[in-house]
Amino acid sequence: MDSVSLGEEVLSRLLAASHRMPPDEIAAVTARHVAGWGVEHVRIYLSDLRQEVLVPVGAEGEPLSIDGTLAGLSYRTLRVTDRVVEGRTWLWLPLVDGVERLGVLELALARADEHTRERCATLASLLALLLVSKSTYSDTYPQTRRRRPMSLTAEMEWAFMPPLTFATDKVSVSAVLEPAYEVGGDAFDYTLIHDRLHVSVFDAMGHDLEAGLIASVGMASCRNARRACGTLRDIARKADRAIRDQFGTGRFMTAVLADLDVSTGVLTWINCGHPPPVVIRGGRAIKQLGRPPRLPLGLGDDVPAPVYEERLEEGDMVLFYTDGVTEARSREGEQFGVERLWDLVLRSWATTLPVSEMLRRLIRALIEYQRGHLQDDATVVLVRWRPG
Repeated sequence: MDSVSLGEEVLSRLLAASHRMPPDEIAAVTARHVAGWGVEHVRIYLSDLRQEVLVPVGAEGEPLSIDGTLAGLSYRTLRVTDRVVEGRTWLWLPLVDGVERLGVLELALARADEHTRERCATLASLLALLLVSKSTYSDTYPQTRRRRPMSLTAEMEWAFMPPLTFATDKVSVSAVLEPAYEVGGDAFDYTLIHDRLHVSVFDAMGHDLEAGLIASVGMASCRNARRACGTLRDIARKADRAIRDQFGTGRFMTAVLADLDVSTGVLTWINCGHPPPVVIRGGRAIKQLGRPPRLPLGLGDDVPAPVYEERLEEGDMVLFYTDGVTEARSREGEQFGVERLWDLVLRSWATTLPVSEMLRRLIRALIEYQRGHLQDDATVVLVRWRPG
């Protein structure tokens, strides 16, 4: 059997074995199948929820720092990293679902020729798909990713929210949300339907279970209206009535509801008492999309919400955020502010890092600004339009 056929046979058998493979045994089963490639060690690491360390799945071993190891470098840059130790080549390959970073695959090879490296890259892609598929019916991976207990409110909200990162050849979306384990009212959502990308950012009043319930009702209302082919006004109307009917007029939620036509670059949005989005072009923040908002969701009336429009240019980014970002305060009481937020995004943008890594660094900077303790939920969502 030639080398190409051998590689295909190994991957075919691994895929067949995966159907009844327990989630915590993926690395061990994989190691048995790829031993013929000269692979002497297999370990899968997942990023923890706050993207600070890489945690081994179903195996003993210490977490690896994302900011201080070769494995972490692979995660940060989405590139393969390697090191030769005593004649063996160690590889670290990013595990990604689309462009959503899951973790890193660690391999030790007796031989590291070009064909073997190509097989290992294919193996990493296959294992990422297996991780995602098995996460739907097991708590193994959520437990692995958690470094501390999670609040009930955060548990509920994370169950509703989509992955942090998504991309096609026309558009990308990336988000971060902190405090990851105690989020209590912030949330985000997005979906791509044909050429329409919908993005929502929410900030429910309060930081308790009821705030989480309001955010969840808002997300569910949004999806319900969208899936019935509703417009932005339909989404705002449904969410407004659902929150008001369930929680009364004493609780509410600010939001930005936006649609981007990924074929034309036309952005339409409704602002429900929320901080205005920002358009970034050519390395500069060129404008805030500051238009008169409607009332927050839950406090509205039957007057149709104003829908605004902005035409983007190729490569433009739109920055959505909650007030927990800009109103964060330092030890001296100085607010983080919009300009500091813009500056961090623009400096990260100039490094050509993946957008997900840009936002990971941004949220780390925000946490450091508040000495490791956020006073309010902080959410950032960055959309980039890039046709062709």
